[in-house]
Amino acid sequence: MYLKFEPNQRNSLPPWALTYAGTGENFSDDVELPPPPEVPKAPEIPRGNEIVVKDEHILRDNVERIEFLAPASTVTQICALNGAIQWSIHRELYQPCWYYGKMQYFIPVYLKSQENITKTPDLIAPLEVRSGQFPLLVRTVMNPLKQTSYYGNIRPVVPRADQLKPWIISSWNEAMTSPNEMSDDDD
Repeated sequence: MYLKFEPNQRNSLPPWALTYAGTGENFSDDVELPPPPEVPKAPEIPRGNEIVVKDEHILRDNVERIEFLAPASTVTQICALNGAIQWSIHRELYQPCWYYGKMQYFIPVYLKSQENITKTPDLIAPLEVRSGQFPLLVRTVMNPLKQTSYYGNIRPVVPRADQLKPWIISSWNEAMTSPNEMSDDDD
């Protein structure tokens, strides 16, 4: 998909106007397309570092996202989340994404079953790798079928769809065919 913006010739309107939207087959040979943008590299995930989970936000403010853990104690819930996140990192299931203004990762969180890691996970955890600070940070977890904004943070930084992790494709396909109410809220 190509979009072409040119300076707006009308007064008192936005400075740029969309003059073309399409697949590009109508471009003449003398049209020079700009080079694709350079996507920043995601930071390396340091192995073995502590993962700090914002448990108050996850376990109290958004309890509906992890109802299946509700019967367990808070410590058990935090340990389950941390363990599932470490398990996915160890298996390199993480997907680079644009999050909080920089390259980070989305981690699939499998809590109910780890039998098929290509399937939709129970949760998705945005993992922040902070420079110069050892703990890795998980501010929230998202239900992959309801908080679908994660896909918009991933797709622009992956050059080709075949570079997406299988769990991302499965999650997106399931979310788009699911009768569940979707939300863009990922906080």
